[in-house]
Amino acid sequence: SDSLVLVSSYSGNTAETLSVYDQAVKRGCKVISISSGGKLHEKSMADGVPLVQVKSGLQPRNAVGNTIGYLFNVIASVGGPDIRDEVRDSIPALKKYVSTLTPMDSKPRAIAGEISGSLPIIYSSESLAAIAGRWRAQFNENSKLIAFDGHIPDMNHGDITGIIGNNDIRVKPIILVEDVQSKLMRNVVNDTISVLKGRGLRPYVIRIPGKTVFEREMRAMMLGDFISLHLAFFKDIDPSDVSSISLLKKLLSWKMGKKKGRRSRK
Repeated sequence: SDSLVLVSSYSGNTAETLSVYDQAVKRGCKVISISSGGKLHEKSMADGVPLVQVKSGLQPRNAVGNTIGYLFNVIASVGGPDIRDEVRDSIPALKKYVSTLTPMDSKPRAIAGEISGSLPIIYSSESLAAIAGRWRAQFNENSKLIAFDGHIPDMNHGDITGIIGNNDIRVKPIILVEDVQSKLMRNVVNDTISVLKGRGLRPYVIRIPGKTVFEREMRAMMLGDFISLHLAFFKDIDPSDVSSISLLKKLLSWKMGKKKGRRSRK
């Protein structure tokens, strides 16, 4: 009863999120839901759980800006960290930055050309680990290009051996580097790049500027999103097609509903 659980699913039908919601309500936790509709909306209304309704009609991965904004408001309203001023102060710089990403001769297109036809593995420091995961997801969903992610220094305890020893697949390490880093992390990143180059690899190093952690995260996220779209254009495929994910969600939802029905009959 002393725990607050923020349950967020843009579609409102993500099986894992619905499972967390059910467990939180069952245990008597305080719950706040964030969704555009779906079963999470229905459950929240039926249970009297506070619901933040976000704009519907978008691909979930395209609604991250809306979702983040609502999430920051909810966290601040319940007494958590309030970074809303930091977010507002970052908006002018982010708007200016995104305008440089849209031309056809932009940086995202050039990077996409470098990694097209390869197996991208996106690495970052731990502070950008979630963004590296976002790049992986966008490459998979938008570009239909298998990709993986990891973080430094963890990659130096295993991955680097596999990358250097690989002779069968055209692996392309992509390293996201923040302008603001500790001296230790800067040395680790630079040494990692040197080792990869020394073994004949050409890691693509992308430096991410920004005054705050939030601004750097958003810059890196937008850059990755645009790269994924250019990769899709190079392959002449529809970046919005996620039919395989939709099918899997339907199967999981059906099985979870069937399992819940058996429990209720008992």
